[in-house]
Amino acid sequence: MRVNVKIVQLIGDALIPLLGYFLWEWSLYFIVIFYLIDYIGNELFVHLRAKKIAEHGGSERSAWMRNGIISAALLIVTVLLVHVVILKIHPDIIIKQELINFWTYKDMGIEQGYILLPLILLVGYQRYKLEFLLPGLFKKLSLDTLWRSHLIAHYVLLGTIGLLLGISVFVIMPETVYLAGIILLTSVYQLFFNRK
Repeated sequence: MRVNVKIVQLIGDALIPLLGYFLWEWSLYFIVIFYLIDYIGNELFVHLRAKKIAEHGGSERSAWMRNGIISAALLIVTVLLVHVVILKIHPDIIIKQELINFWTYKDMGIEQGYILLPLILLVGYQRYKLEFLLPGLFKKLSLDTLWRSHLIAHYVLLGTIGLLLGISVFVIMPETVYLAGIILLTSVYQLFFNRK
């Protein structure tokens, strides 16, 4: 029987926030911060992929820069909107203090911020090497294809967060609904948009 690595990865990615929320009493925002750091890391590695494709294919740097600026702007708007939704759900939250709490949260006596950020970058770089460089995708993938897929993912995420913000104006759902939505959205992203 052949095991689908993508499905195993999806289950593992879903298990961490579920265990964190239900077992280790992480807050919803704690989980959101983790996903935002991963989202920002993914943005950095898309630029690294684009650079490699441009170098190999002799593509114009202006196309990379134009799409990169659009992508970075969408990322900033998305991060800001996520915080607006969090403030709508929890109006009493102090974002700065929660960020400090996230960074200084100790597990086995070590503040997680000092481990988590390098770990996300290391995992991202390993995926870049194993899934992009080694199979030679930079030789087969065009800049247009890379950016189109990445920008569509941004738009889908932005639309989903906008919808969530609109709904939260009228009704605040239980945190478990938001958690399930986050896990579902990231799973859909991994399955359909993160193929490169």
